[in-house]
Amino acid sequence: MALAEAGAAGALANLQKLSIASNQCGDEGLLALSATLAPQQYSSSQTGASLPALSGFNISSASAGLTRLSHLDLSHNRIGDAGMGFLSDAIRQGGLQKLAKLYANQNRIGDRGVVAFARAAAAAAGKLASMEELWLSNNQLTSEGAGALFAAFSTGAMPLLGDLRLQFNSVDDAGVAALAEVAAGGALGRWRVSPCPTAPSTCAHTLHHPITGPVPP
Repeated sequence: MALAEAGAAGALANLQKLSIASNQCGDEGLLALSATLAPQQYSSSQTGASLPALSGFNISSASAGLTRLSHLDLSHNRIGDAGMGFLSDAIRQGGLQKLAKLYANQNRIGDRGVVAFARAAAAAAGKLASMEELWLSNNQLTSEGAGALFAAFSTGAMPLLGDLRLQFNSVDDAGVAALAEVAAGGALGRWRVSPCPTAPSTCAHTLHHPITGPVPP
C-alpha cells in the first residue's frame, strides 16, 4: 500500500508511467490505487468489508495524486473482477483521462470486470479519449465481456484505440460477430486487423491477434 499512500499524499503528482507488472498485486491493491485516481468515489460505507484488508490505508483522506498517468502496466498479477471494478469506478468519476496505454494482461479478469470497464469508458466525460493500447489477453473473459467492450466503441469511447489484445481468453464466434457488427457501423473505420500468420480453423481464433493501427489518413 506504500505506493498508494505516496500517490494519495501527492508525492507522485508528476508520474506519467507506472509499471507494477509481474508482482502479486490483487484486488485490494487496485482499490487503494484507484482511490488516488478518484478519491471521492471511495468511503468506508462504499467499500465495506474491503477496508480492513488495506492495512491502515485511509481511503477517505486520499487525494487525487496520479492525475497525469499516461501508461499503467498491471500485467502478470492477481487482479480479478473486483480490482477491475475499482479501476472502472475511478474512470467513471473522471480518473485516468490522460491514459494512453493500459496493460492488464495475464491476470484473472473475467466478464464482470471487463463489462464494468467498458461501461465506465462509455459513461466517462472524456470517454478515455487518449487511450491507444488496451491489453486484456490471458484473462478469463468470454464473448459477453468482449461484446460489452465492442459496444462501448460504438458510443465513441476510446476513439484513438489502435491496439486491442484479447488473445488467450474464451471469446467465441459470437464475440467475433459482435466485433463485425461494430465494424460494419463504422466505429472501427480507422483500424486495421493484423492477418493471422496461419490459416485459422475458426473465426474465434482470428480475434487472438492484436488489432493494430490507426491507419494513417
